[in-house]
Amino acid sequence: IYGNNYSFISEKRRDCYWRYIFFAANGDSMCPTIGEKAIILIKKSNDIKLGDIVLIRNAIIENQIITHRIIDKFNFKDSSENFYVSKGDCNSEDDGVWIRKEQILGKTIFNIDLISCVCDNKN
Repeated sequence: IYGNNYSFISEKRRDCYWRYIFFAANGDSMCPTIGEKAIILIKKSNDIKLGDIVLIRNAIIENQIITHRIIDKFNFKDSSENFYVSKGDCNSEDDGVWIRKEQILGKTIFNIDLISCVCDNKN
């Protein structure tokens, strides 16, 4: 799911800073988990796990945001930096790029499908 229309909402509670992102998504790469047109609520998180659906800032295409599932996490022997691999649920292959933690804007909390969809791809 790709898009570039997002907004930030901040809230302060008990000396903690919580950050939420509402995102208007387009595309069918996450069908049927997330509809072709959907509003997604993302919460900023440093705890990214395999299987999380995350909002990713594309490092190649400026202002493009992608919502996909994390399917792999790795690091190189000489580095402590983690890299992630993502994939749309309806895509047959992963996204083909390594994602740095700073590109991940947060994890999906819930979504509201405006137009639902069916995945035609048999993964």
